[in-house]
Amino acid sequence: TRGIPLLPIMANKLLLCISVNGATAARWRGGRLHDVEVFTNDDAGIAAFRDYATLSAGTPAFMIVDAVEEDYRFETLPHASGSDRAQMVERKLRQYYRSSPYCTAALTGRDDTKRRDDRFLFSALTNPEIVTPWLNALVEAGLPVGGIYLLPVVISGLVEVLDNKSENLLLVACHPAGIRLTFFREGAFRLSRLSRGDATQSRAVIDEISNTRLYLHALRAATLDEPVTIVLLDHVDQLGEVA
Repeated sequence: TRGIPLLPIMANKLLLCISVNGATAARWRGGRLHDVEVFTNDDAGIAAFRDYATLSAGTPAFMIVDAVEEDYRFETLPHASGSDRAQMVERKLRQYYRSSPYCTAALTGRDDTKRRDDRFLFSALTNPEIVTPWLNALVEAGLPVGGIYLLPVVISGLVEVLDNKSENLLLVACHPAGIRLTFFREGAFRLSRLSRGDATQSRAVIDEISNTRLYLHALRAATLDEPVTIVLLDHVDQLGEVA
């Protein structure tokens, strides 16, 4: 994709979250999720998903990818607009992600310097094969694809919902693919990492939080002396011991 379009909130759609382990699908109708089902990442699971999707033929599908094969880069470019900006951004995308069609650039603001350069977030799914079988199933079932999103891009929407004013915020969630940790500085996305550690083990989750703190310090994103607010997204009620 080029750019990060907003998902229509109220329109009917099919939602699909993909990881190396499989996929979770749901139908969105009337502002609520319906018919949530889990599919394995094998021929039988993909065939079952195709049958599931066929019942929603014509409804736009939105895919969310939760994988370690992701890349994020922050880049400052000379301020431009219109076709000049588009061409400059396209050159950067080709430079960074020549091997993947699933890449995007988002304008995040402008520098405070005299030049007022534009700040961009470049991101990509670096292994396109993760989505290929699921994408083929959607096309065969007659669903148009409205967008493909990296999970951290979608997670960013939670910061506004949580209304957390912390300068440093780390969102931690356990998913089928592993432990996802996403860091925000002053409300802005800075980095995300997925660990394939055992998300059912409290010690593993705590260790990954500590590892992420060290990683943030190494990147100079947040020093070890700075407080970091940690929010556990506990959708299956398994992180009580971690808290």
